[in-house]
Amino acid sequence: MKKYKYLDRSRLLFLLMVCLPLYGQEGKEATFFTRQVNQAEYERLDFVDLIDHEEATRGFIATLDEDILYNSKGEVATHLNSFDFIKGEAPATVNPALWRHAGLNTIRGLFEVTEGVWQVRGFDLTNITFIKSDNGFLVIDPLTNANATQAAYKLVKKTAG
Repeated sequence: MKKYKYLDRSRLLFLLMVCLPLYGQEGKEATFFTRQVNQAEYERLDFVDLIDHEEATRGFIATLDEDILYNSKGEVATHLNSFDFIKGEAPATVNPALWRHAGLNTIRGLFEVTEGVWQVRGFDLTNITFIKSDNGFLVIDPLTNANATQAAYKLVKKTAG
């Protein structure tokens, strides 16, 4: 396996936004106020209801076998499993609704939205959409790196034609 030499722009931006304010600080426990607010969120929302998960996985067709995307030089470009730690109950410092939503965003693969329309989700911060036409695909591609786009296209061609 090649050594991870760089971060794609989306992960670098995320790391900068999250880590720079924390530079030089030790992690802190949730304050009493934060615990109260998060507990109220657990009481307000129905976390037993799994309709969100059912809707997020509806139309699932396939995903990649590997969790790493490589660039044209064979170097690691993206780790698709970077956010797989978002599982189970939220840490005391995190709003439970945001944790649940973030967990739904880790569901990745090819999904059929409706006949002739597919999305690849979880390969990047955004989703890429493929619409079948008489001449091939119309691609709506807001992805932030070419490696994710290429992997998504290969998955669609292999699975959906």
